[in-house]
Amino acid sequence: MDGYQRRRHMAEPHAFPHEKEKAKLQSSASSLEKKLKEALAEMKFLNQAIELDLKLKEEALAEMKSLNQNLIAKERKSNDELQEVCKKLMDKEEDLKKMESTIQSLIEKECASNDELQEVREELIDGLGKFDSSDFIRIKRMGDLDLKPFYSAAKRKYYDPETEGKAAELCSIWEYYIKDTSWHPFKIVMDKEGNQVKIIDEDDEKLKGLKDEYGDKLYEAVTTALTEKNEYSPGCGYLISELWNYEEGRKASLQEVVSYILKHWKKPKQKRNRRSVRELRKKGN
Repeated sequence: MDGYQRRRHMAEPHAFPHEKEKAKLQSSASSLEKKLKEALAEMKFLNQAIELDLKLKEEALAEMKSLNQNLIAKERKSNDELQEVCKKLMDKEEDLKKMESTIQSLIEKECASNDELQEVREELIDGLGKFDSSDFIRIKRMGDLDLKPFYSAAKRKYYDPETEGKAAELCSIWEYYIKDTSWHPFKIVMDKEGNQVKIIDEDDEKLKGLKDEYGDKLYEAVTTALTEKNEYSPGCGYLISELWNYEEGRKASLQEVVSYILKHWKKPKQKRNRRSVRELRKKGN
C-alpha cells in the first residue's frame, strides 16, 4: 500500500458523515426546489385565475354600465314620451270639455226647437181638429179603434139586424180594455242590435180569445191601437191626438201639414178673386 492509498484509507472514515449530510442537504434542496416550482406554478395559475376573474368582472361591470346607460336613456325617452302623452291627454281633455260644452249647447237648442215644434204641432192639431175633413191629412187619436173591422167581424158572426149593434158593443168593450192601465199585454225582447224593445204579447189571454173568435183582421186592428197607445200615452187612461197622413199610414210631418193648409187656404182665396173679377166686369158693362 503506497502512501496515497494509506492517506485515503485513513481519511475515509472521517469523510463519510459529511457525504451523508451533503446528500441529505441535496435531497432537501431538491425537494424544496420541487415544492417551490409547484408553488410558483400554483401561484401562476392563481394569478391567471385572478386575472380572468378581474377581466370577467370588468366585462360584467362594463356590460352593467352599458345596460344602465341604456336603461337611463330608455327611462328618459319613456319620460319624454309619457310627458308627451300627458300633454296630448290634457289637450284631448280640453277638447272634450269644449265638445261637451258644444254638445250641451246643441242639446239645449234642440230641446228649445223641439218644444217650439211641439207647440206648433199642438196648435195645428187644435186648429185642424175644429174642421171635419176627409182629406189624407187629418187628426188621429193614437190608440183609437176603427169601427170598420168590428163591423166586418160582426157581419160574419151575427144576423144583419144585429150587426151594427154588436159591432158597436164589441168596439166599445175593446176601447175600454185599451184605456185600462191595469192591462198590459206587452213583453220585453232583445232586437238584433241587443236593445230592449217592447212588443205585443201574443200569449195574452184576451188577445188570443179575440183572434180565435173574430180572426186576424180584428186582432191586428186591436194590437195596432194598443201599440199606438203604448207609444204615445203609456200608463195613461186617455188617448193622444196626432197629425196623421192617412194616405201613407204614418205620422204627418210639419211640412206636409203646412203644405196641406196652404193648399186649402189658397182655394177659397182664388175663388174670391175670381168672383171679384166677375163683379168688376159686370159693373164695367
